[in-house]
Amino acid sequence: MIAIGVHTGGPELSNIPLVAVLKKAMTFAKQHREPSYDSGQEGWVNPVFVLPGSVYKPDFEGFKIGHFSRKEKGVVVTIAVPLPSLMRCLRLTTSHKYCAKASNSPRKSLLRKNKFFERKS
Repeated sequence: MIAIGVHTGGPELSNIPLVAVLKKAMTFAKQHREPSYDSGQEGWVNPVFVLPGSVYKPDFEGFKIGHFSRKEKGVVVTIAVPLPSLMRCLRLTTSHKYCAKASNSPRKSLLRKNKFFERKS
């Protein structure tokens, strides 16, 4: 079984398309798993995607193993989404047909309002 989570590092990320896709995957997983998935009858995994933002950035790269339970037969895997990947995703989604109005583009508003996406030399 699988459960999916997402932690956004700031309020500016709550409405970006990547978070919407992850939330859809979370809903799909929830609808298709047994209610007692963590009872210890079967193994389960919970990947949690951590997106860097203006308030919080993951202090690690790649992934790390979080909570592990032998009794429940489950593990949480925390995955740090690299900033370049997040920016590439924003570029791709803002050019997509669903983001028709450039002024409402999540990427443009993020770049305009927040300096944390700028490269530091």
